[in-house]
Amino acid sequence: MMAGRDDAPKRRGLLSGLTVRQAAATLVVAVALGGLGSAVELVVDWRAHRAEAAAAARQVLDMMRGPAEEAAYQLDPGLARQVAQGLLSIGQVARAAVTDDYGGELAAAARPQAGPPGKLAAWLFGDVAFYRLEMARDGRPLGRLEVALSPDRLAESFFDRAAVNAASGLLRALAISAVIAALFAWMVTRPIVRLGQNVALVDPAAPARRLIATPKGRENDEIGDLAAALN
Repeated sequence: MMAGRDDAPKRRGLLSGLTVRQAAATLVVAVALGGLGSAVELVVDWRAHRAEAAAAARQVLDMMRGPAEEAAYQLDPGLARQVAQGLLSIGQVARAAVTDDYGGELAAAARPQAGPPGKLAAWLFGDVAFYRLEMARDGRPLGRLEVALSPDRLAESFFDRAAVNAASGLLRALAISAVIAALFAWMVTRPIVRLGQNVALVDPAAPARRLIATPKGRENDEIGDLAAALN
């Protein structure tokens, strides 16, 4: 009766297998590359967010130009107040004011603030937070329409969008790692395990009685070459 090898393949811990190591290495690389890509995307998104805020502020000023000019021309504080309060209804606007041609305020409206903008918010959006529209009629200066955006609100919407992008990037990295680990297990780890099992079935006292079987479908690759060499 043929005796099997005593040195059969040992069971390894969950974290010591090739598949797990390959998955871990792939995950590290995917997260690193994803982090680099996310950083570039973050800068691009930051610039786009600044441009969007500037475009929105200028559009709002243009929309309110007519009523603001009329208020300044008539020196009408009531109409000027309506213009300022209308501007304040836009979520990112922190303060709005209508001034006359001497620089005096006809009306102003401001959103209650807990304090000055945070340092990071001010650094990211402080230089795109203030806009001024010079008003004139028939070549005569009438005054200014001023709008100040909230850097904190701009930063909040920017970070919300950045968090969504970061989460999607992490999920992408996990999905890529899972797919690569599954392919590696199917194409490399499983044939090696089967080859090891076939080697363990050979009787070392009479190895010629039983040749090492090549895992099915791997006859023409390196796994097949290894099996042939062991025989």
